[in-house]
Formats: sequence, C-alpha cells, structure tokens
Amino acid sequence: MSARPIRFLLPLLAWAALMPPLHAESPEAVVNPRRASHSYVADSGGVLSPEYAALIDGACRELQAKTTAELAVVTVSDLGGLTIEEFAEKVFRRFAIGAKGRDNGLLLLCSRDDRFVRLEVGYGLESDIPDALAARLLDESALPHLRDGRFGRGLFLAARSVAVQAAKAAGVTLAIPEPAAWPAEAEPAKPRNVPRPKRKA
Repeated sequence: MSARPIRFLLPLLAWAALMPPLHAESPEAVVNPRRASHSYVADSGGVLSPEYAALIDGACRELQAKTTAELAVVTVSDLGGLTIEEFAEKVFRRFAIGAKGRDNGLLLLCSRDDRFVRLEVGYGLESDIPDALAARLLDESALPHLRDGRFGRGLFLAARSVAVQAAKAAGVTLAIPEPAAWPAEAEPAKPRNVPRPKRKA
C-alpha cells in the first residue's frame, strides 16, 4: 500500500488564536464507520458538517456500487506521534477496506492538527493509482481548500477525484456532480497539544 503524504498549512493566526487541550489519538480508537453507522466517513477530527459528510459518503457509495472498490474517508484530530504512513496503514488494515480477495480499498486520511493528508491505496489498485497520481489528485483537488480551512469542500473534491479515477480503472464512468451551492463548513475545533508526528525516514 502506498501514496506519499502531503502537508498543508493553515493560516498561522487561526491556530495562534486557539488554546489546545491535552489529548492524542490512536489508530485503534478510530471508529469503523461501516460498523458504527453503515457509512464510509469517520469524522473523528470534527471538521465535516453533516452536509459534507453526506456528500462524501455518497461518492464512496457510488464507487462501491459500480465497481466493488471501497473508499473510506477518515479525519482525526492528530496522529498521536505516529507518522501518517503508520497511522494510515493501521487504520486501513483494521477496517479491512476493499472487497475480499481483490484488495481494492482506498483510505483518504486527514489529520487536522498535524495538517497532513494521505491517500492509502490497496495493492489491487496500486498500478492504477501510483504515488505520483495520488499526489497529483490531492494537490489539485484537496490542498487549495485545506490550506484555507475548507476541510469539507477539500475532502469531498478529493474523494470525488479518487473515486472517479478508481472507477476509470475498472472501466466505469462515475457522475458525481458538485452541489448547486457549497454547504457551510463545520465550526473549527481547537487544535490539540500532542507530540509532533514523526517523519518517515
């Protein structure tokens, strides 16, 4: 499983104005949304409004219905000192994303306070979504919005781009339109004071 992580930086004043409480997340604590709510979206980071969570879940559902590939979108408040590669791989394996025997799962992980986003790609899709393509999809669809604190829009557009690409690999065309009007973003949460994530050597 692969795809390099990308870091995005929010405006410094937005972070400086917030007082962070002590906390740290772990991959084992992230709730599996398929078991908890039959959804493909887990917003532990509290960055998605209900409208954006529904838009993202809809894109994931269409991909699964037409190709059997599964895309899960997970946000967390922090990485608990792990690298995003370590965190993503643990969540990916724990959730068992993808159809059994096909390894066609995808995980879009965003860490709110560490300001990292990563696309984890199952072995069955690595030839169709290699690292360079995964990075380009995130660069073009997510980062312009994440850098401005528009998590909902950025993650929806990233999920849509990834779903369309995975479907294309299966010979399927997905039609996932943008909403007529962009929903309001979730209220920003306070960043948490946690150990800085390690960088992969």
